[in-house]
Amino acid sequence: MRDILKKKLHDYLAANYPEVLVPLQQETGVTVYLEERIATLDDLPDQLLAAGKPVYIVEEACMDALTRDLGPSKFNYLCAVLQAEFEETYYEWVETGTLAYEGINLLEACAPVFASFGFTEESEEDSRLREAIIARVRGYLGGEE
Repeated sequence: MRDILKKKLHDYLAANYPEVLVPLQQETGVTVYLEERIATLDDLPDQLLAAGKPVYIVEEACMDALTRDLGPSKFNYLCAVLQAEFEETYYEWVETGTLAYEGINLLEACAPVFASFGFTEESEEDSRLREAIIARVRGYLGGEE
């Protein structure tokens, strides 16, 4: 079960939080990070399985526990803004396979904006945050679009 959870957590981070995963890959710390996160579950998987819970319920409960403190995904937020406001660039990056790379670079460029708004589920809806992110993206793209 722990190996399954480790793979699911890795896949989840790759899809939603590459800004967490990429630095770990550069430091060869992905395995250690995943193992430490799984260890925080203590014996939750075993308890749920012993209680007769189906495997998919156990996996879901464990993934909820593993990802609860990550908060909203800045990467997903940024991708949504890109897709809506910079559609041509977004699809070009998707097509060329550079979305994760460019997205991480954009996250670095937008870090001060996210920090100043204290990026949370509530601030995701703030139009001022969106406008500030759009301005940063324009700057990153060199005024394209």
